[in-house]
Amino acid sequence: MVDPHRFGAAYYLIPKVLGRPIHSYYLSVVGFWSLALFYNWAGVHHLIGGPVPVWVISAGTVASVMMVIPVVVTAVNHHMTVVGMQREVWRSPTLRFIVFGAINYTAVSLLGSTMALRSVNEVTHFTHFTVGHAHHGVYAFFTMIMFGSVYYMMPRLLKREWPSAFLIHTHWWACALGIMLMVVALHIGGWIQGLQMNALDEDGVPVFTFIETVRNTVPWLHARSISGLLLMIGHMAFFLNVFWMIFSKPAAVSDSKPTLLGA
Repeated sequence: MVDPHRFGAAYYLIPKVLGRPIHSYYLSVVGFWSLALFYNWAGVHHLIGGPVPVWVISAGTVASVMMVIPVVVTAVNHHMTVVGMQREVWRSPTLRFIVFGAINYTAVSLLGSTMALRSVNEVTHFTHFTVGHAHHGVYAFFTMIMFGSVYYMMPRLLKREWPSAFLIHTHWWACALGIMLMVVALHIGGWIQGLQMNALDEDGVPVFTFIETVRNTVPWLHARSISGLLLMIGHMAFFLNVFWMIFSKPAAVSDSKPTLLGA
């Protein structure tokens, strides 16, 4: 599960850049109070199998599953606000990153609720699946939304336009493809790893040795290395664009009506 305060930027910037109100104020209220009610207990499911009372684990599992309510409410508000304006989203660097992050907030949160189930947790716990889930939340959701926020703020703070559309596109494609490759590779590899670690024969003897299980994860870790290379390319493109923007000569940009590249 991911920290709820991180999608505040999405709640602000999606309607702000599109120039339309959020889909439903009342759904936002439902989402807020259901989040306040269930989120405090949601993290307890990470202690499944640990030396804690069973009732504590059960309460955490129930709260994690009930987190589906605020997640779905937030997803409806974010995505319904965008419906019919997909072209504007794609043309805006801010919204491209923000909406990508919002979509992944929905995905990682629903997956987190699923991982709270004991039958799923016994496979995913202590595997690369959990690592992939952590990167999914921290990068595909939080970091991408923060990138979008920077693309919105920098032109307004510096009173100048982003110098290179090519670097923005490079940043977007390298980071989007890189993080999704990492998430998919670690989830698939981690699930296979968990199944093999739990596999027993009729006598209760492990089917796979530990080193065999480790070796079987290597192809998925190679994919993770490729994803890291893509992310590095994206980060370098972002750094160059920011550096270029800060030290370039100022160009007039209307603060009330920003150009498309800075929106």
